[in-house]
Amino acid sequence: MKKLLSFACFLLLSLGAFANHITGGTMYYEYKGVDAGGRHVYEITLKLYRDCFAPAGSAQLDPDAIIGIFNRSTGSFFERYVVPRSNIQTENLTNPDPCITNPPPVCYEVGYYTFTAALPASPDGYTIAYQRCCRIIGINNISANSNQYGATYTAEIPGTSAVSGGPVNNSAKFDGSDLVVVCANTYFEYNFGAKDADGDQLSYTFCNAYIGGSQGMPVPQTPTSPPYTTISYNSTFNGAQPLGSEVSIDPQTGKVSGIAPAPGIYVVTVCVSEFRNGKLIATQRKDLQIKIGDCNVAQAIPVVFDSSGIRLQPDVAGCKSFTYRFANDVPPNPAIHTYFWEVSDGTTYDVANPTHTFTDTGVYTIKLTINRGEPCSAEATSTLKVYPGFTPDFSFAGVCAGKPTRFTDASTTNYGSVNGWRWDFGDPATIEDTSRLRNPTYTYPQEATYNLRYTVTTSKGCMETITRPVQILTKPPLRVAFKDTLICNGDRLQLEAIGNGNFSWTPGTNITGANTATPTVFPAATSNYIVELNDQGCIAFDTVQVRVVNFVTLQAMADTTICAGDTLRLHAQTDGLRYNWSP
Repeated sequence: MKKLLSFACFLLLSLGAFANHITGGTMYYEYKGVDAGGRHVYEITLKLYRDCFAPAGSAQLDPDAIIGIFNRSTGSFFERYVVPRSNIQTENLTNPDPCITNPPPVCYEVGYYTFTAALPASPDGYTIAYQRCCRIIGINNISANSNQYGATYTAEIPGTSAVSGGPVNNSAKFDGSDLVVVCANTYFEYNFGAKDADGDQLSYTFCNAYIGGSQGMPVPQTPTSPPYTTISYNSTFNGAQPLGSEVSIDPQTGKVSGIAPAPGIYVVTVCVSEFRNGKLIATQRKDLQIKIGDCNVAQAIPVVFDSSGIRLQPDVAGCKSFTYRFANDVPPNPAIHTYFWEVSDGTTYDVANPTHTFTDTGVYTIKLTINRGEPCSAEATSTLKVYPGFTPDFSFAGVCAGKPTRFTDASTTNYGSVNGWRWDFGDPATIEDTSRLRNPTYTYPQEATYNLRYTVTTSKGCMETITRPVQILTKPPLRVAFKDTLICNGDRLQLEAIGNGNFSWTPGTNITGANTATPTVFPAATSNYIVELNDQGCIAFDTVQVRVVNFVTLQAMADTTICAGDTLRLHAQTDGLRYNWSP
């Protein structure tokens, strides 16, 4: 019995150790036509990656892959395939850029598993899935121990409900090179682009990586049905930002670019969505662990900061002042020895971050050369438009829920003209809360404070976005200067209300200016005056009582005596409103 337990423990430990090998994967297919039984035939390929430098004892690429096909909508099981590995290749970056110091090794063993499936046309289409545990250990953007997570790689075949000819489809196929050196804290580009033999429109996004399999069952005998569980990222990263906030993906090309995070291994999943005639028909995925090295590269990426320290976006004018600071968008590192800046007004600098003041408006070229005159030299050019004196601003009127709020542009510029407006009214309940009119209106649905974003542009290329809170209420703010007052019979009194909108006072007798904020009243007896404020059909009320007397009564306190140096509080009884003691 002890021998059996020992063997079982050894088997589990070995299984956990040897399962740790997955580096990435993707799946694609080609449409081959219709067979004699009327089924659509596809040649499906699973492509798996394994790091050539995986730790000793890590599993090799499996000789067979177990692949399941499911109803894309319901997740119901359709068919299972055991697919022999058809090919294995090694992709190795043997000649990295000589100007990169200490480049990380980039090498993948790539296994291909190709099979043919004949599937009847389905309104829902199909999901093809493969699962395997486990991912490599030490992935930076995954919470807990990354080698406890497996992976699920999928492809989708569209159904007839998406478009009538949906099953007649070739999947988008990722074709970018994976042999890219990425250095920490340095700008990089990585191509996740794909091609589509049908000419479908492709759109790219980062998306959540899937888990699959387990350490106890690293090779599921049948993959589980969709939908699939997403991996748990740590607090700094997520599926939409797998490499942090400074790295993005171009939705049209699939190019990933930005400033890389700290050294380590990061799982990145890219989804490419296929659109045909404007309709989404399928989404394909590529999951890859990218190794970011502690290496250095001589890069020149000139960036410009205005006088307030705000970084200017490319091709956006500098519109605050004539003074700007230049910087390289690559942190100093041992690969960068010198800096040389050339401004098209004839000025040059040989420091890392010079500050330059222009003497006139215009369009200027800023050129940065790194390691000028050395073998590993790099240069890049940026354009700066200098047109200071641009101030975006706006005002609004109407603050009631369910009623139109009017927005008025108040932006000014010293050069050119204001020619572009984009309002995002900050309503989280809809995506249609935007306008490109100069002076639009928007109706907010309920009482709340909304964060409005307003982007303004000029004919000279200036652009700025301002964000302000807009408080929407159930009735407009209304305030009266006083609530209760007193006058003598025959006197006149000016009332005052404060608010935005149209005023109306009642009763309409013994009053002048009843439709203004400051009417004059002369009641013969004590009266209550009610003010109505109408702001775009949104109503608020308040009341002022005017007491009318024939004379004001006053009774002072009785005479009294105090010692020299003492204090005494005086008091009086009166129906007056204000007091004046003398001497």
